[in-house]
Amino acid sequence: MGEQRTRTSKRTSPYGISARAIGGRLSLLLIAIACSGSDTVAPARADSDAAPPLAAVASGGDIRGIEQLVERFEAAFNAKNAESYGLLYAEEADFETPNGLVFEGRAAIIARHAFLMAGPFGPATITAELHDVQFLTGTIAIVDVFTTLTGLAGPPAPGAVVSPDGAVRSRARWVAEKRRGEWTILIAYHRGSWSL
Repeated sequence: MGEQRTRTSKRTSPYGISARAIGGRLSLLLIAIACSGSDTVAPARADSDAAPPLAAVASGGDIRGIEQLVERFEAAFNAKNAESYGLLYAEEADFETPNGLVFEGRAAIIARHAFLMAGPFGPATITAELHDVQFLTGTIAIVDVFTTLTGLAGPPAPGAVVSPDGAVRSRARWVAEKRRGEWTILIAYHRGSWSL
C-alpha cells in the first residue's frame, strides 16, 4: 500500500478564495471578535461537554438549514453512499481525520470514504448530534457535531477514542457555507472523544 501524502493545492471557491485562506481568515475573525468583547457571538460555554441550547448560540441564523446538513451527513454515511456523502463537501473542501490525515478536495474525500465504507465502516452506523452553531455571516457558519460510530468491522483507527460500550466518539468542527440555497462543508476537522 502506498503512503498517504498530502499536497498543497490552488483550488479556490467560486469567489476566488482557497479553502485554506478562508480557514485562516475565519480564525483571525474569530480571534478578533473574541478579543473585542462583542456580544454578537455565542455566549461563553462552560468546560463541560453539555450542549447549550441551540437557540442561545444560533439565533438569527439558518439553524434549520444546518440541522438539515447534519441529517444529510448522517443519512449518507449510514446508506454507505460515498458519492452522496461527498456532495456534502465543497469541491475545494479540506477534510482532516482525528489522526491527522488530510484529504483535499471532494474527489479525495469521496475516494477515501468509498474505501472505508467498503471496508471497516461497512457494517458501522453513525449518529450525529448538532452541538453548537456560530453564524459568522448569513452564509458562513462554524458547526460543531458530536458523532458516535458503532459496529465497526475490525479495530478502530490508531488514536481513536473508544468508549466502554465499544462506540468510537469524536467531535467534528465544520466551516460551512450556504451556496445556491444549500449548506455545504468547506473545512471538516475531526478530533477525539467528546464524552465517555
